[in-house]
Amino acid sequence: MKRPLLFTAMLLALPALAGPGPAAGAVPAATVRAAPANPEPSGVPTSGPPPPTPSSPPAGSPAPPSPPPSAPPPGTGSPGATPAPATSGPVTTATAVPPPVAPPSPRPATDPCARAGAADFDGDGHDDIVVGDPFGDPLEGWVGGGRLYLLAGTPYGLPAVRAAAFAHTAGDGGWVARAGHLDGDRCLDLVVANPYRAEDGARAGGQVTAVPGAGAVQVYWGGPGFGRAGAPRTELRAPEPRNGAHFGWSLAVAPGLLAAGAPYEDADGVPDSGAAYLFRFGGAGGRQAGPPRRLTQETGGVPGDGEPGDLFGWSLALGALGGGPGTDLAVGAPYEDRDVAGTALPDAGKLTVLLDPAGGGVPRGVPADLSTLGTEVTARPGDLFGYALASGERDGRHYLAVGAPGADAAGVRDAGAVQLLRAGDPGRDPRPAGTLRQGAHQIGDAAEPGDRFGFSLAFAGGVLAVGVPFEGDAAGHPETGAVHAVPIGEPDRPGTDPPTGPATVITSRVAQTYDHFGWAVGGAGGGWLVIGVPDRERTGAVALARPTGGHVVMLRPGDGTVPVADPRRPAQVVDFGAALAG
Repeated sequence: MKRPLLFTAMLLALPALAGPGPAAGAVPAATVRAAPANPEPSGVPTSGPPPPTPSSPPAGSPAPPSPPPSAPPPGTGSPGATPAPATSGPVTTATAVPPPVAPPSPRPATDPCARAGAADFDGDGHDDIVVGDPFGDPLEGWVGGGRLYLLAGTPYGLPAVRAAAFAHTAGDGGWVARAGHLDGDRCLDLVVANPYRAEDGARAGGQVTAVPGAGAVQVYWGGPGFGRAGAPRTELRAPEPRNGAHFGWSLAVAPGLLAAGAPYEDADGVPDSGAAYLFRFGGAGGRQAGPPRRLTQETGGVPGDGEPGDLFGWSLALGALGGGPGTDLAVGAPYEDRDVAGTALPDAGKLTVLLDPAGGGVPRGVPADLSTLGTEVTARPGDLFGYALASGERDGRHYLAVGAPGADAAGVRDAGAVQLLRAGDPGRDPRPAGTLRQGAHQIGDAAEPGDRFGFSLAFAGGVLAVGVPFEGDAAGHPETGAVHAVPIGEPDRPGTDPPTGPATVITSRVAQTYDHFGWAVGGAGGGWLVIGVPDRERTGAVALARPTGGHVVMLRPGDGTVPVADPRRPAQVVDFGAALAG
């Protein structure tokens, strides 16, 4: 299998793009992103995936390749160096074999999260947003260690926020971020990862061996004091840290469950075949992590075989997909080679849906690729099917969106497409629910080469946000970016596929070349979308927009809303907006 190039600036985790760099002064060279490039010849582990999403690559002009995945990207410290962990506040480390996890204990009579809003981390009743900068300098001073920002809601509602950097991130912030209710209270919990962090490995003769690129995940528990010094958090690691596995490259969260991908793990002895880890939470306050279940393509019940460079675990989603009572796990392997009617399709990509993998026993896996889900978009080499995943629900119906940013939709090279799946009835598998692409099914804007529609995905209520960060604007500026807000489950179109209404194209009125508007997308509560613009000027930015269109509010460090701790150190903020959670 081929493997994608690794970007110098990762969002959540995406492969590097190809194409000429931006004009001088447009975007700092260290943060220029490219679209998902087709991997190099197999067996040559010279580079890893591009900037995060650590879950998808960009398209467009070739960008300078980043260092191999075994070493952190520029500015994140020397290979093998582990940042000193934050010492303030209670920190729990999940061991490889913790005690059995009991059901969550009842909430205390005086629940500090009783007043929490729908997207509220600190429990004050107002919706919040967390923004990551994977290359920013944390307040502790570890250069390039990553930074997290809390955009706290106010009584005025979004887009009014009070922004502040997290007190302690210890190099764990900014790469990947997901939010969910892990512990059962009303406050949102934040899960972040640094897939490049070095971990301690085996001890030999009393010496601890550093494992570069092993990766680590942090859970910041929601509640009063969230993001401040002293707030509780839990650290999760792979039971056996592996060199360059990038544990935490992708994340998914559901009540009581957390999934973390390690797509560069040499699982079962196969280079870069990939793995996913599933943690269950329970016990006192619902914050005790049980031993993770490790899933690879050689695990019983998982269809297919692991091959070099598959990158199983590149993207993840948790949701009700199989019609049963348990929570199901979707796993993307966008660099898997497929064979259709005897024709080899390198990097066509594959999706695997594992039904109730946390329920014990052998999970049942349902495989899919573009060749098995419909005929609107023909499966071809480099589709990268499974590059981004998102699960959501509308009116009791559950959906899974699967991005294929390299698909040649309507014959347009790398225009991109998104495949929708609808949850099956009890006892039945998820089934296709139509293909989304530009210029069809009430989705405006003509498809153009290298747009990479489907590069990032998120459900926000009954709307699917589709990021197209490599699309140019009408004035001819390349890679300004856009987001399509697609209503899902429209009641006036029963029985039709895709079950979507007219989409809204969201762009910035002040777009600049190589902004990459839409690099990350998410819901922000109160009916707002939050959009990552990590290459906006020298710092990056986030945008707040309504799914129905209208004014787009841009927030950027140093603009008077988002603070810059030391104006004399511009490098302290580099890729603000690369990761989002809300």
